[in-house]
Amino acid sequence: MATVASLLSGELIKVGRLRTVRALVVLALLAALPTVAVLLDSTPRVVRGGQTPFDTGLTLLEITFVGGAAPFLLALASALVAMEYDLGTVRVLLARGAGRWRLLVAKLLALEILGLGLLIAFSALAAFEAALAMLIWGVGPATIAAAPWPDLGLTVATTVAAMTVAIVVGATAGVVGRSVAAGLILGFGLFAVDSLLLPLLTRGMSANVSLGIELARLMATLRLPSLASQGAGVVQATVVVAAWLVALLAVAHRLLARRDVLE
Repeated sequence: MATVASLLSGELIKVGRLRTVRALVVLALLAALPTVAVLLDSTPRVVRGGQTPFDTGLTLLEITFVGGAAPFLLALASALVAMEYDLGTVRVLLARGAGRWRLLVAKLLALEILGLGLLIAFSALAAFEAALAMLIWGVGPATIAAAPWPDLGLTVATTVAAMTVAIVVGATAGVVGRSVAAGLILGFGLFAVDSLLLPLLTRGMSANVSLGIELARLMATLRLPSLASQGAGVVQATVVVAAWLVALLAVAHRLLARRDVLE
């Protein structure tokens, strides 16, 4: 019986051999070089609402990274799951003892590792350019030490949460659609319906149940200065996002367990 570790190794090799993925990653990192420079240059001019330039810069970098990485990971997750059905390889994998749930978990972990790799590369690039910018601006050690560095950890946490949401949505869409085209339509369509229809259906309710809106709220408000005044909003957003992730994984698990691979 194949283990999750062995399946994970196979999925990482599979993702690494996809030429489209390699090309998109290289192009994205090349495009990030001038993009980060522009963001850092504009940061001092867009500080609003008492935010520090440090927090404003973090927010701009997070929005830029998530705006590119989330759609990429969603599409890749959907394709990585659905292609097994399109190519018929799912029957071979299951016949060799892969196990349906173990196979899906291995794919999710491989995508998470890829997402973390992208985040590390982007962060290293941003840190290098930020160091150059601070030298040019003459930012002193005292100012650097006084920056709210714990907010950096919160930013990384919300970025990882956004990538995880994209991966789980894409993988679930691939399980439901069982073809690459259907998976992509379902994955991206979920966010469109979720962000446009659910707010209308839940008007007048005390809690918003939109995954996209609550994820955006979590990313925008999870900062140390805002926790005291918006703690309830952060808790609500966290609960809603976590509930969506559990529900999506439950749907994927049930369909994997109940449906025949030949259907």
